[in-house]
Amino acid sequence: MGNPRYSAGMQKLLLLPALLTVFSIVILPIRLYSEDPGAVFREYIVDIEETARIHLLVQTVQFKEALLSGEYKKNGAEFIFISSEKALRVLFKSEKLARLHSRLNDDAIFRVFISRARIFGVDTAGNAMEGRVLLGGVCHDKNCADEDFVVIHAD
Repeated sequence: MGNPRYSAGMQKLLLLPALLTVFSIVILPIRLYSEDPGAVFREYIVDIEETARIHLLVQTVQFKEALLSGEYKKNGAEFIFISSEKALRVLFKSEKLARLHSRLNDDAIFRVFISRARIFGVDTAGNAMEGRVLLGGVCHDKNCADEDFVVIHAD
């Protein structure tokens, strides 16, 4: 039987697979599952003319408007938001918003996005509303001087 200790050369050879294993278990999933928020939102951004058209449309239809607090519960493609002013519960069903949520993979960024958003929809029974259109903004600097608008329609 040989010595149970490995030579210095053998230790270096064993170190590389160990480091690769740690990298693949810890570091790689972070890069795979967390996309750049700017790239994620880019798919949902609309120009100012489209935003104005949507805003005019929801006013014409006389949808109720709710500013969101950032608090939400998610069940598949169903979101329940709480409005910031009247504790109004807002139901919003959207595969597109669910996709955005999963691609962001960052609850803090999603909550900031939602807390700056407005949902337009119709009243339902009790102190509730069913959302039809979400209009939000994505800031690109601290003062929100550079902002893009996001429109997501309910399913």
